[in-house]
Amino acid sequence: MPKPILVVETQAVTNTQSQERPAASASVAPELSVVVLVYNESGNLPHFVRLMEAWVRLAPLASIEVLFVDDASTDDSASVCAGTAARWGADPTLASVLRARVVRRAQNGGIGSALRTGVAEATGRWVTFLPADGQVSPFALSTLFRATQAPARGPSREDKVASTPDVAPALVLSVYSDRNDGAVRRVLSSGVRALIAALYARRLRSDGPYLFRRELFDPNELISESFFLNFEFPLRALRGGVPFSVVEIHCAERLSGDSKSSGWRSSARVARDLGYLRLHMLRGRKPAA
Repeated sequence: MPKPILVVETQAVTNTQSQERPAASASVAPELSVVVLVYNESGNLPHFVRLMEAWVRLAPLASIEVLFVDDASTDDSASVCAGTAARWGADPTLASVLRARVVRRAQNGGIGSALRTGVAEATGRWVTFLPADGQVSPFALSTLFRATQAPARGPSREDKVASTPDVAPALVLSVYSDRNDGAVRRVLSSGVRALIAALYARRLRSDGPYLFRRELFDPNELISESFFLNFEFPLRALRGGVPFSVVEIHCAERLSGDSKSSGWRSSARVARDLGYLRLHMLRGRKPAA
């Protein structure tokens, strides 16, 4: 099946400079790219946008890129994102540090496909992602980014090696200090973690968004187009000995709608992909397309 055609809407950034920060330049790679995963989130986007604006005004970064990846939403999420990008570009304070774009997928592909699309479009030295549901605040990105300034706790085989002086992490994983998605979500998450431990003989401490050097994400080495990509990438990175750290972040309740990644069907696909990846890692090759 052919891949969906991408329709990319680019919001130009004004040249207005604020008194505190140099203007973001299209010719210079931003320090951080934030991929915002959007699918039918019109009820949550206004809250998320307010949080993002507040964080950008306080973030200790000279340049930030925000990529709204709309995964073929059937509500007005895409127009909300486009309006937000236009408004940010017209705000002198935000435009001095922020570049925003909207990338619209022609067909819905799920979280894994949206993340692939966003990373392919990202130009930042560091890349991370956030769901547009607002459960993870953009302020958590400061926690992730601060970890890059401290020694990594790996690489290690079983997360048993203490922090390595002089080595900064190239990957920062996050775990939730609190998350209340109900009994079904907890059971499903526990099942996925048990499968990872059984198949890979390691405990993956990764619940939420992670931050990584852009060059680590090689689409040609990744198999999944589903939500499983959220596990596949860090598993491959840790298996390859990438220096990493783990931080704790807060997770709020959704204001509107249901999680796009919860449910028995989604977890079954993740379990299938876990076994599939394990099989091909043992064979030492990627499956033919």
